Amino acid sequence: MLEAAIAYRSVYDALTAHKDNGLRMYELSDEEWELAEQLSEVLQIFKEATEFFSRKNESLLSSVIPVMDDIDETLQTSIDDKKYSTALLHALTLGRRTLNKYYSHTDASELYRIALILDPRYKIMYMRDAHWPSAWVDTAEALVREVFERDYV
Repeated sequence: MLEAAIAYRSVYDALTAHKDNGLRMYELSDEEWELAEQLSEVLQIFKEATEFFSRKNESLLSSVIPVMDDIDETLQTSIDDKKYSTALLHALTLGRRTLNKYYSHTDASELYRIALILDPRYKIMYMRDAHWPSAWVDTAEALVREVFERDYV
Protein backbone atom coordinates (compact mmCIF):
# COMPACT_ATOMS: atom_id res chain seq x y z
CA MET A 1 0.00 0.00 0.00
CA LEU A 2 2.79 2.40 0.92
CA GLU A 3 4.65 1.58 -2.29
CA ALA A 4 1.50 2.36 -4.29
CA ALA A 5 1.05 5.71 -2.53
CA ILE A 6 4.65 6.64 -3.31
CA ALA A 7 4.32 5.51 -6.94
CA TYR A 8 1.18 7.64 -7.33
CA ARG A 9 2.44 10.62 -5.34
CA SER A 10 1.58 13.10 -8.08
CA VAL A 11 -2.01 11.84 -8.19
CA TYR A 12 -2.25 11.91 -4.40
CA ASP A 13 -0.84 15.44 -4.30
CA ALA A 14 -3.29 16.59 -6.99
CA LEU A 15 -6.25 15.12 -5.10
CA THR A 16 -5.30 16.68 -1.79
CA ALA A 17 -4.30 20.06 -3.25
CA HIS A 18 -7.86 21.25 -3.93
CA LYS A 19 -9.79 22.93 -1.14
CA ASP A 20 -13.17 22.10 -2.60
CA ASN A 21 -12.93 18.30 -2.29
CA GLY A 22 -12.30 18.32 1.48
CA LEU A 23 -9.06 16.35 1.34
CA ARG A 24 -6.57 19.12 2.21
CA MET A 25 -6.10 17.75 5.71
CA TYR A 26 -4.58 14.60 4.15
CA GLU A 27 -1.97 16.52 2.17
CA LEU A 28 1.58 15.35 2.95
CA SER A 29 4.58 17.62 3.27
CA ASP A 30 7.86 16.89 1.48
CA GLU A 31 9.27 15.68 4.81
CA GLU A 32 6.35 13.26 5.23
CA TRP A 33 6.87 11.92 1.71
CA GLU A 34 10.56 11.46 2.47
CA LEU A 35 9.69 9.53 5.63
CA ALA A 36 7.22 7.39 3.63
CA GLU A 37 9.97 6.56 1.13
CA GLN A 38 12.40 5.68 3.91
CA LEU A 39 9.78 3.56 5.63
CA SER A 40 8.96 1.74 2.41
CA GLU A 41 12.64 0.99 1.92
CA VAL A 42 13.21 -0.47 5.39
CA LEU A 43 9.96 -2.45 5.38
CA GLN A 44 11.01 -4.25 2.18
CA ILE A 45 12.75 -7.02 4.14
CA PHE A 46 9.51 -7.79 5.98
CA LYS A 47 7.58 -7.89 2.73
CA GLU A 48 10.10 -10.32 1.25
CA ALA A 49 10.02 -12.55 4.35
CA THR A 50 6.22 -12.56 4.38
CA GLU A 51 6.06 -13.44 0.69
CA PHE A 52 8.67 -16.18 1.17
CA PHE A 53 6.75 -17.87 3.98
CA SER A 54 3.46 -17.42 2.13
CA ARG A 55 4.59 -19.42 -0.91
CA LYS A 56 3.28 -22.93 -1.25
CA ASN A 57 5.93 -25.56 -0.52
CA GLU A 58 8.41 -22.92 0.65
CA SER A 59 7.64 -22.27 4.29
CA LEU A 60 10.03 -24.71 5.88
CA LEU A 61 10.93 -24.77 9.55
CA SER A 62 14.59 -24.88 8.56
CA SER A 63 14.28 -21.43 6.96
CA VAL A 64 13.00 -19.65 10.07
CA ILE A 65 16.40 -18.94 11.61
CA PRO A 66 18.12 -17.89 8.34
CA VAL A 67 15.23 -15.54 7.49
CA MET A 68 15.27 -14.07 10.99
CA ASP A 69 19.05 -13.64 10.70
CA ASP A 70 18.57 -11.86 7.37
CA ILE A 71 15.98 -9.51 8.87
CA ASP A 72 18.22 -8.83 11.87
CA GLU A 73 21.21 -8.08 9.65
CA THR A 74 19.16 -5.78 7.42
CA LEU A 75 17.77 -3.87 10.41
CA GLN A 76 21.23 -3.51 11.95
CA THR A 77 22.70 -2.31 8.65
CA SER A 78 19.89 0.25 8.33
CA ILE A 79 20.50 1.45 11.89
CA ASP A 80 24.26 1.74 11.31
CA ASP A 81 23.75 3.54 7.99
CA LYS A 82 22.37 6.65 9.75
CA LYS A 83 20.75 7.86 6.52
CA TYR A 84 17.26 7.56 7.96
CA SER A 85 15.36 10.01 10.12
CA THR A 86 15.80 9.88 13.90
CA ALA A 87 12.24 8.64 14.36
CA LEU A 88 12.78 5.82 11.89
CA LEU A 89 16.13 4.86 13.45
CA HIS A 90 14.37 4.63 16.81
CA ALA A 91 11.62 2.46 15.28
CA LEU A 92 14.25 0.22 13.64
CA THR A 93 15.99 -0.23 16.99
CA LEU A 94 12.72 -1.18 18.67
CA GLY A 95 11.85 -3.49 15.78
CA ARG A 96 15.20 -5.23 16.06
CA ARG A 97 14.78 -5.63 19.80
CA THR A 98 11.33 -7.17 19.25
CA LEU A 99 12.67 -9.49 16.53
CA ASN A 100 15.42 -10.71 18.84
CA LYS A 101 12.91 -11.31 21.63
CA TYR A 102 11.07 -13.71 19.32
CA TYR A 103 14.33 -15.10 17.95
CA SER A 104 15.28 -16.16 21.46
CA HIS A 105 12.11 -18.29 21.58
CA THR A 106 13.60 -20.57 18.91
CA ASP A 107 15.92 -21.86 21.66
CA ALA A 108 12.88 -23.29 23.45
CA SER A 109 12.39 -25.87 20.70
CA GLU A 110 15.05 -28.23 19.46
CA LEU A 111 13.21 -28.52 16.15
CA TYR A 112 14.57 -25.27 14.69
CA ARG A 113 18.19 -26.32 15.11
CA ILE A 114 17.56 -29.89 14.00
CA ALA A 115 15.70 -28.74 10.88
CA LEU A 116 18.46 -26.24 10.09
CA ILE A 117 21.20 -28.86 10.36
CA LEU A 118 19.31 -31.50 8.37
CA ASP A 119 18.39 -29.14 5.52
CA PRO A 120 20.94 -29.67 2.71
CA ARG A 121 20.85 -25.93 1.92
CA TYR A 122 22.15 -25.02 5.37
CA LYS A 123 23.60 -27.90 7.42
CA ILE A 124 26.07 -27.15 10.20
CA MET A 125 27.95 -24.80 7.85
CA TYR A 126 25.18 -22.21 8.12
CA MET A 127 25.93 -21.82 11.81
CA ARG A 128 29.65 -21.57 11.22
CA ASP A 129 29.27 -19.15 8.31
CA ALA A 130 26.95 -17.02 10.46
CA HIS A 131 29.69 -16.93 13.12
CA TRP A 132 27.65 -18.60 15.82
CA PRO A 133 29.72 -19.22 18.96
CA SER A 134 31.42 -22.63 18.85
CA ALA A 135 29.54 -23.72 21.97
CA TRP A 136 26.19 -23.11 20.21
CA VAL A 137 27.29 -25.06 17.13
CA ASP A 138 28.59 -27.93 19.26
CA THR A 139 25.36 -27.99 21.28
CA ALA A 140 23.22 -28.05 18.12
CA GLU A 141 25.29 -30.84 16.60
CA ALA A 142 25.12 -32.86 19.83
CA LEU A 143 21.37 -32.31 19.92
CA VAL A 144 20.91 -33.79 16.45
CA ARG A 145 23.03 -36.80 17.38
CA GLU A 146 21.15 -37.26 20.65
CA VAL A 147 17.72 -37.12 19.02
CA PHE A 148 18.83 -39.49 16.25
CA GLU A 149 20.23 -42.02 18.72
CA ARG A 150 17.23 -41.70 21.04
CA ASP A 151 14.50 -41.91 18.40
CA TYR A 152 15.98 -43.78 15.43
CA VAL A 153 18.63 -46.22 16.64
